[in-house]
Amino acid sequence: MKHIIPIILFLIIGISQFTSAQIPQTMSYQGVLTGIDGSPVPDGTASLTFRLYNSSENGDTLWQETQSVQVTNGIFNVILGSNIPLNLPFDEQYWLGVTISGGTELTPRITLTASPYSLNSHSTIAETEPGQGLTIRDSNGEATHQFSANGDVMHLGIGTFLGGIVSGDTTIVPFDT
Repeated sequence: MKHIIPIILFLIIGISQFTSAQIPQTMSYQGVLTGIDGSPVPDGTASLTFRLYNSSENGDTLWQETQSVQVTNGIFNVILGSNIPLNLPFDEQYWLGVTISGGTELTPRITLTASPYSLNSHSTIAETEPGQGLTIRDSNGEATHQFSANGDVMHLGIGTFLGGIVSGDTTIVPFDT
């Protein structure tokens, strides 16, 4: 019994690490507001509405939020999703529309590039068939680690490969890089 309590505490701590390490559903955005003549708007606060669409023109509004942002020398910085989470899958192309103080949306819409799509990284972990194992690859597609297991496997650990408990027939093969 006295061995079960430390194991339960270890499991609770380990699970809490996983739940606190969720990917934030936000993204940063910086813009410059200028007048018709191209000069920066005066310093102050602006009410900006941000919308994500599935088309560069028209299309469906998939997400929106309004923020009151500080503008200095025409430049503003916001964290999109800080009021309303960006709960989109980021598995297709999106465009950002910006509206100032309820006016007409600025054109053209901004095409989102690679960084916001990292919000989809949690879904790139593919399930494998039993016995196939798992291969971790670097940015060049080269295998860096391969894991395969036969039988019951339980790995408990906090951090990156810091150890834990392994039972059953387990093979962990690191690749030299």
